Amino acid sequence: MPQQASSTPLAPILPSDFVRFACARQGCHCNGTNRTHFGRVLAVGRNRRSSRSPGVAYDDVVVKVQQIVGKSTPDNGPIPPMLQPDAAELFILEGSNSYVLPPAVAFCTDKITMHYGFESDWNASDKPVDGYRYYIRQIISSDGRPRPVHRSHAIRGELELLTFTRQNIINNLDTAQPLPAGVTHRPRVISFPFLTFIDGFGLYRNMYRSLMGFYIIPAGLSYTDRNRRTNVFPITLGPHGSNLADVVKAIGPRMY
Repeated sequence: MPQQASSTPLAPILPSDFVRFACARQGCHCNGTNRTHFGRVLAVGRNRRSSRSPGVAYDDVVVKVQQIVGKSTPDNGPIPPMLQPDAAELFILEGSNSYVLPPAVAFCTDKITMHYGFESDWNASDKPVDGYRYYIRQIISSDGRPRPVHRSHAIRGELELLTFTRQNIINNLDTAQPLPAGVTHRPRVISFPFLTFIDGFGLYRNMYRSLMGFYIIPAGLSYTDRNRRTNVFPITLGPHGSNLADVVKAIGPRMY
């Protein structure tokens, strides 16, 4: 089950947050204590991997961080020369993940914007609007080739934070935070992460009369268990010829 990390009592760390962190690699400029690396939180949980990271023990709460580099950061070596970024542009390094303890992570107070409109078919623009110190519009893959960030999967929790706002989720879920003004108690919450799928299939083994299936799979399962048919829970079926938007509108409010 994912867990929340906190760099200080008043600064919780959530998935998709931008952070500064210190790694435990020998010879690194951060010396294991200076939070000079930029990163983005991919997940928080218990370390039960077969491989170990420096300074991290089995069953420790760890933060999985994806490294971010830029022209103005100490880690600027992996940037391909052809990109020629300005001082405000940062890049996500795909596959460059670090597992660090919560005290080595601090919430990044610099305004960093993910620019999904870059080279996209909607709201296309080279740079985001004003109001940022740094922006990210490209990912550098493991082979050194860049691609726009809109060609990547959203981090688990990222869309929820955008929809319900980060502060609203913290107010309702973080028991270490003081209650907002006018609120007398915090609601009891059971966390049940799940993956939602929408799939079309033929009613009579062909697509002439197709149905739209909506189903969920618990996200905390292993890869093997996730592929078991008994762990797939149907929500509803969209009748043949029905409007997809109407089906989503009917079941959406009950799911969030």
